[in-house]
Amino acid sequence: MTSLQIAEITGKTHSNVMRDIRNILEQLEEKHKFNFELMFKITKLGNNAERKDPYYLLTKKDCLLLASGYDANLRAKIINRWEELEENKRELSRKDLALMVLQAEEEKERLALEVQKKEEEKQAIIEETKPAVVFTECVKNASTNILVRDLAKLITQNGYTIGEYRLYDWLVENKYLIRHKRWSRSKNKYLFDYTPTQRAAEMKLFFVTENAIMQGGNPTFIKHTCCVTGKGQVYFLNKFKSLAAV
Repeated sequence: MTSLQIAEITGKTHSNVMRDIRNILEQLEEKHKFNFELMFKITKLGNNAERKDPYYLLTKKDCLLLASGYDANLRAKIINRWEELEENKRELSRKDLALMVLQAEEEKERLALEVQKKEEEKQAIIEETKPAVVFTECVKNASTNILVRDLAKLITQNGYTIGEYRLYDWLVENKYLIRHKRWSRSKNKYLFDYTPTQRAAEMKLFFVTENAIMQGGNPTFIKHTCCVTGKGQVYFLNKFKSLAAV
């Protein structure tokens, strides 16, 4: 409470209240046990001037000490005012507490909904990818190797359109296969054989079969047939799936 408020409550002039406080401070031996903080009310005047009017900020203990020098009616007014202030403070505290409880409940509900939403999204992803996972496991564990043209069909069925020759070109350009050019007498044209690169061989993406081509009862050359392993099928399906998503 301020000395200005005390003046208003008691009907005394503020200058008289200030005088009473100064008298107390002059007589008081244990000043350190009280507050009586001197403040200034600043009033703006013209020409950038200002006026500083002093007043005191009092604690409840300060007010009771000051009121002890007044008559019973003035003391009662000061005490009643303090009770009003404390009751308002308690009421505010109760409201703050109720608000905090309400906010905590709302936050708890929000977090629960957030957890539920994340769980639903997680389940949706699991359900969405379940067929792909099953397919991947089947392919990975399959003992059957397939030709590159069959891999091209498989990739196309899974969302990325590509033919056999384009797939061969892609595998060569991306250093999975090495292209070997040879002349075919029977077909009277150049043909291509493919073998895995060192990297692809180490990754076990391909399986190569060798067939001896016979002419006149004698082997003339070895034909390599490059097949895609189960692991390779999974690898390239995922690779082209990521390309399709770009």
